[in-house]
Amino acid sequence: MTRRARLLSPFFYPERISTGRYNHHLALALVERGYEVEAVCSYPLYPDWRPHPSNETLPGMTIRRGGAWMRYPRSPILRRLLLEGWFAAHVCASSLSGGSRSDLVVAIFPPNLGSLLGFWLTDRNAVKVGVVHDLQGIMARSVDSRLRRWIANAVRRLERRALAACDRLICLSESMRKALIEDYGLEPTRCVVAYPFVTLSDSPVAEDRLAPLFPEGLAHVVYAGALGEKQMPGRLEAFFRSVCAANPGISCHIFSDGPAMTRIRESLERAPEARFHCHGLVPDDQLVHLYRYSTVQVIPQARGTGAGAFPSKLPNLFAAGVPVFAICDSHSELAHVLTETGGGAVTGETREEEWPDLLGGLLASLDLEDRETRRARLAPFVERRFSVNGVVDSIIAPICR
Repeated sequence: MTRRARLLSPFFYPERISTGRYNHHLALALVERGYEVEAVCSYPLYPDWRPHPSNETLPGMTIRRGGAWMRYPRSPILRRLLLEGWFAAHVCASSLSGGSRSDLVVAIFPPNLGSLLGFWLTDRNAVKVGVVHDLQGIMARSVDSRLRRWIANAVRRLERRALAACDRLICLSESMRKALIEDYGLEPTRCVVAYPFVTLSDSPVAEDRLAPLFPEGLAHVVYAGALGEKQMPGRLEAFFRSVCAANPGISCHIFSDGPAMTRIRESLERAPEARFHCHGLVPDDQLVHLYRYSTVQVIPQARGTGAGAFPSKLPNLFAAGVPVFAICDSHSELAHVLTETGGGAVTGETREEEWPDLLGGLLASLDLEDRETRRARLAPFVERRFSVNGVVDSIIAPICR
């Protein structure tokens, strides 16, 4: 008898970055394990927060999209509140129309309210698993204000209730698991760690359309992906400007879209920098080429948020042998992984004006190890810690007992 799995998340195929890509590959892996998957999601909206029409399908899945009518405001707080509200209504509507009959319900956090209601409305015998991408009660602290602290406390209460409704919680890092146990008071036996997994396509490499963006003779420092508060877009722009000013042999690139990217583009129009370039998001079929041209990729992480999230792009960068320059706390999980593997450099608590020198040190060290050697060296870690099969094993373990 075919088992049915229900995946709850606004972010799903054909979105090209972050949680949408993770959920897409997770759903495919569940289908390969014999599950009939129903994905309850939004029309593609990230990172520009504008719903885009889509009727694309995937084998073995039913995709229930909603929210095409939504118009999101510029305020990140209001956007998230509206997302919580309408998606919760969409989950309820899909549950009441027959989507509640499932053996397994996998909720991707955040958002929280829709997952909580989805658990309440599903079959009582269904196993309920949460995959925690961000702890909003922690991430909301990335901007310090009285209003933000109040919102963080309110979000934490809802978040804890939703997480406590899960039979099992998949944490993307050890520090996230520790926060769930110590800060949220959840049972240690319910919380397991499964790092994000490699999502590079297995399809043949498409024609290279990125070559004109990366002239030879320069080192290319790249940030690619979502650009929200936790990526510190203002500090990332300032860092790239200082890198270009300090070293004429470096070109900096941001590949993204959305409100923060628009502000950086406008800033570059007002004060141009010849070797600092903004581009749109890279399609899946061009990611292999992007990694090949990236001398270094930057991962920025707002201070104090390391336990709240773990960068899902790291497995792909390791698998491609791309060195990483991480702007993050020295005690964060990201820093620990990079230190353990020798996969890059970490700013830690150094001053911002020292970051260009740290990047220069990383670039100078690359002469000691070529890309293929680095990729081969990191391959055992990638296979051991960044496997989608490990995540699926953790999700279905309560059913297989």
